[in-house]
Amino acid sequence: RTGVDLLGETGGILRPANKWSLSSRISIPIGYEMTATAVQITAAMAAIANNGQYVKPHVLKEIRSPSKELIRKAEPELGARVCSPQTSKTLLDMMEQVVVHGTGKEAAVPGFRVGGKTGTTRKDKKSDSDERLYYASFIGVVPIESPRLVIYTWVDEPKNEKYGGTVAAPIFRMVAEHATRVLNIQPTQPINTGKASVVEDDDDEVIDNVVTDSLPSGPIVPREMGDGDVLMPNLVGKTMKEVVDELGRLKVECDIVGTGAVVQQQPEANISLPKGDHAVVILGERPQD
Repeated sequence: RTGVDLLGETGGILRPANKWSLSSRISIPIGYEMTATAVQITAAMAAIANNGQYVKPHVLKEIRSPSKELIRKAEPELGARVCSPQTSKTLLDMMEQVVVHGTGKEAAVPGFRVGGKTGTTRKDKKSDSDERLYYASFIGVVPIESPRLVIYTWVDEPKNEKYGGTVAAPIFRMVAEHATRVLNIQPTQPINTGKASVVEDDDDEVIDNVVTDSLPSGPIVPREMGDGDVLMPNLVGKTMKEVVDELGRLKVECDIVGTGAVVQQQPEANISLPKGDHAVVILGERPQD
C-alpha cells in the first residue's frame, strides 16, 4: 500500500520469489500474475523519478476554510529508498529510449525530454463476440532530466486499437502539454535540433546512409501552395490567446508548449503549411526591447 490519504486502499499483489512457479518467470516480467492500483503504479514511478526515494502520495495539497484560513497542509513524507540514484538514472535513461525509439513514440512532448513505459494487458474475460479484451496504459515522466511530473494514463477495453503505445501514449502527451503550460514548466529542448535523423529498418538495424542535404543545385524555388494549404503567419511575440484565435481562423491545429509569449514557431512565418499538418509554437518570456 502507498499510504495515500484515502480510506480503503487495496494492497497490490506480488508474490515473493520463493512462491513463483516456472511460468511466473515468464509472466511476471511482462506484468502478469501481479496487481497494482493506478496510485500505486504512479507512486512507484515517482520514486524512480525522485532519485530512488519514495515519497508518500497525497490527494489534496491543502485544505482551507471559506475565509482562506489554512486548516491542513500535506507535508512531504519520505519513505524507504527503493533504489540507488544511479539505478534511478539508468531506469530513466532506458525509459527515455522507449519514447525516442520504442513503443512510446506517441508520448513525445514538443520541447521536452520524456521517458516512460507502455502497457498492454489482456483481460481474463472476453467480449460478447468472444474477442479478447485489453487494458492499454502509459506512464511517463517529464522533463526526464529534472522530473516535475509523473502522469499515468489507462484505458479499459479500448476500441479498434489495443496497445498502450497507440491508445494511452497520445493521451499522456495531451495531458503533459496542458500541464506544463498550466504549471509554467519551461521547455528544455528546441523544437527542431537541425541534426540528421537516424533511420532504422524493419530489423532494428541502424542504416548508416542518412540524407543530410536534399536541396537541388541552383536557386531554391518555393513550393506552390496546394488546395487547402495556408500561409503560416508570424506568431512571434503573440500571446497564447492570440495564437489560438489567429490559427483558429485559419483552421490550423497547433501544439502549444510553455507559457508567456511566442518565442519560436514551426513552420516559420510565410511558409506554406499543407492541409492537415500541425503547427508548433513555443511560449516563453517576451524578449526585452
